[in-house]
Amino acid sequence: MKKSSIKSDPLIKLAKKRVNALQKAMADSQASSNDLSVEAVHELRVCSKNLRALLQLYRPFCNKIILNNVEQLVKALADSYAGQRDADVQYELVCQAIEALAKLNDKTKQFLLRYFVELRHHANEKSRIADVRAQLEQLLLVWKQELTLSLMTDCSQGLQFSYQKSRKLALKAAITDKDDKYHQCRKWVKYYLYQSRMLHSNKNAKNDMYLNQLAILGDLLGKLHDYCVLEQSLTLILTHSARQKFNSIEARSIEVAISQIQAWLAEQKRLNKSQCQTLFKHIFSHSKSPIKIR
Repeated sequence: MKKSSIKSDPLIKLAKKRVNALQKAMADSQASSNDLSVEAVHELRVCSKNLRALLQLYRPFCNKIILNNVEQLVKALADSYAGQRDADVQYELVCQAIEALAKLNDKTKQFLLRYFVELRHHANEKSRIADVRAQLEQLLLVWKQELTLSLMTDCSQGLQFSYQKSRKLALKAAITDKDDKYHQCRKWVKYYLYQSRMLHSNKNAKNDMYLNQLAILGDLLGKLHDYCVLEQSLTLILTHSARQKFNSIEARSIEVAISQIQAWLAEQKRLNKSQCQTLFKHIFSHSKSPIKIR
């Protein structure tokens, strides 16, 4: 791919804008600590999501190996806090399930809550601000060297690529009803959402409604993914060494409780998928993306 100057590439400019917002949050955080604050961690996650979405706009034109190499740098940045977020969400969902399932005995509740509290504790690892800054500098350097676009029309084609990819995956998810298909759809729906937010130019009621529906779909697909992650953790508990500390009666009580929570999760997933499928019909009824970019 022919390279242009950084001034002619609108995507690197948007990437720098996102990185600058994260740098500011880290500067504010550093006033009290060399570790990232809760606000800075949130900004890091937002920045990572938007950077990965921007990278997909190169996909119709760029060598996949080069693009994936740059994307791995962004992914490494996000992964440093992915475990913490997953552990927090799993704990919150278990609390919801326990509240919904009033028949669980107290000892079983305590075991489950303690298990997920420990997950949160182990996941709560701190990243130093200096380390994150070094990662960001390396990322922008590689991005500038390896990826450039010269025409705004390229952004438009990239956005259409994301829309068509999302549309295709949504159809597969609706037909198969398989969790992994919804997971694949989730990633591209969110890419398309973040791209649309950063690039769209025609702010009107119709566009706002469309983007709002797209955001709701992204949230639903994210929640579905959280349900699936918790399902996997509950399955692991059944074979976890901690379970061996209980006698057979207590172990059976835990198995029954997990079975009840899994049934609760299955119902939440069913309702979630039904809502997703309704939104699929509205959002992907167009042959092309209805979002017009700058």
